Amino acid sequence: WSLWELPTLFIEADFHAVWQAPDGSLLDIAPKPEPTQRILFLADPSKEYQGRQVNNVRRPLRHDPAVVAFLDACDEEFELMNRGERGGQHGEIVLHGEEAAEYQRIQEKKAQCQFLMLPLYPQVGPYTPCWCGSGKKTKWCHGNSR
Repeated sequence: WSLWELPTLFIEADFHAVWQAPDGSLLDIAPKPEPTQRILFLADPSKEYQGRQVNNVRRPLRHDPAVVAFLDACDEEFELMNRGERGGQHGEIVLHGEEAAEYQRIQEKKAQCQFLMLPLYPQVGPYTPCWCGSGKKTKWCHGNSR
């Protein structure tokens, strides 16, 4: 599992493949599109990839209605995108008709929840410890605009 946190809102675990180098270090073979400073991998010997998508595990860190609704919408999206034969399909998926409309409704719900969650994000100032975990203040780390 690849674990990450949206600070103060929720924690999420992706069922994820990594490669283990001969020295024991782990390499992410499917990196996220955004640069990631640190990532936590948690081995789960009870799980094995069976050729079907595996839903992420998401847990709220606060029981705000917007956070809970966002996580529910993520589960709804997974269920729709992996319904029937699509569960074993990889790559681009095209939806039609009612399923396309259902997908659009889910995306609108997620966007609305994300908007409602904005005030819940921790406030980051120049002297707040950087979110990357370096120990430096934001101003001298990722907040540096040079």
